[in-house]
Amino acid sequence: MNPNQSLSHEPVDETVVFEVESDPDDILLLDEAIDSELVLPVWEATGNVEIDSALEKIQTIDLEDIHSHHGILTDVHDRLQDIMVNLER
Repeated sequence: MNPNQSLSHEPVDETVVFEVESDPDDILLLDEAIDSELVLPVWEATGNVEIDSALEKIQTIDLEDIHSHHGILTDVHDRLQDIMVNLER
């Protein structure tokens, strides 16, 4: 870069548009909120109390609050990683 050039601080539009040809009959739209009682568990018990306890935390995710997902999944990841590290000892 030329030292005499200045950097522009103007915002850049980074919008990317994808055109997808699809049949409107192939698109699924939910008319109502998901009934949490109908959602199946995402895991089965392993028999290991520490692992099952960590995985149980996933069920606390609020399906309506997407912002809660990251913190909970990060916590579960960290707990499972600690368990795996201790298994190697």
